[in-house]
Amino acid sequence: MFLLYISKVKVIFLNYAGENDLLFEFDDVIMKQEKYPEELRRLIKSNFELMNNEDPICLKNIFSDIDDDFWFWILTEGNQIDPRIQKKLPLMPEEQIQLNFTGRCGRDALTEAFSAYKFFKQLINEHGREISKQETILDFGCGWGRIIRFFLKDLNPQQIFGTDCFREMIDICHSSNMNCNFDVNAPMPPLKYSDNMFDIIYLYSVFSHLSEEAHLAWLKEFHRILKPGGIFIATTRPIEFIEYCHFLAQKKKVSDWERGSKLAFPDPDQAINDFNKGNYIFSPTGGGGILDKSFFGECCIPEQYVKEKWKLFFKEIEYIPASLHNQFDQTVIVGIK
Repeated sequence: MFLLYISKVKVIFLNYAGENDLLFEFDDVIMKQEKYPEELRRLIKSNFELMNNEDPICLKNIFSDIDDDFWFWILTEGNQIDPRIQKKLPLMPEEQIQLNFTGRCGRDALTEAFSAYKFFKQLINEHGREISKQETILDFGCGWGRIIRFFLKDLNPQQIFGTDCFREMIDICHSSNMNCNFDVNAPMPPLKYSDNMFDIIYLYSVFSHLSEEAHLAWLKEFHRILKPGGIFIATTRPIEFIEYCHFLAQKKKVSDWERGSKLAFPDPDQAINDFNKGNYIFSPTGGGGILDKSFFGECCIPEQYVKEKWKLFFKEIEYIPASLHNQFDQTVIVGIK
């Protein structure tokens, strides 16, 4: 028999056999949250001069020693504690913009981004690198900066780069109090960055949408700008997404966010069969504006394909299906140059 506990931090399925241990874990989470306001006020007080200065600050100088969950709380709820801290933290764009680009808004949009941030850091550590000791990191396809803001606890903003093909998104990033290096990129390579420039490059849900030709062109470009030994992390759709698109196709009404997926993979059985054979699966739906269907749509990339094609660019490759890492709904691929 099971009980379901839901909190703002986690969901716990409780089996009676381990009831006491899990109840203690649940209580610890709640007690930890209750201390956050007091801890934040202490941080504000101990950094009085920085907080009362009108100039931008390096958030790493204040928050580098706090744990990630506390940092998430500060960016989603704690920013209401004091107007001084609110002025120093990254801003959120209008809700409709959040919905248009992520399908979520507010805490939900940042919850997904936070899961990606934590898992990316975990992978970086597992591959022998510590995020705070890296010199440069690039968020390619950064959108309005929902993931990149979390790295402000780990690195100086001068070390963080973000790029996107939508100028509107980069304009929002520039005005969102993050003070990182933001640039507009063309839909296809090259980028403006020099060879061997970045220690870490990550892409969240970019390789979920590109044609095979665009995918390979960008892989070549990322290899160029990544340092030897650098870490490349990308996410793509899991195979289950093909069935989800088929489900949406049966619905009369879908959200604007789901419209492209509704049109994807008209023959799901064939797409799944091709995926299982190791073929690159791409459905050219387009994404509006500059996202032409000649290179943009919905795609799923199987492990067999990655192991065969990515070995041209990376000496080590790791493929982690969404069902295995269970952090968010995308498969994660890691390459070491």
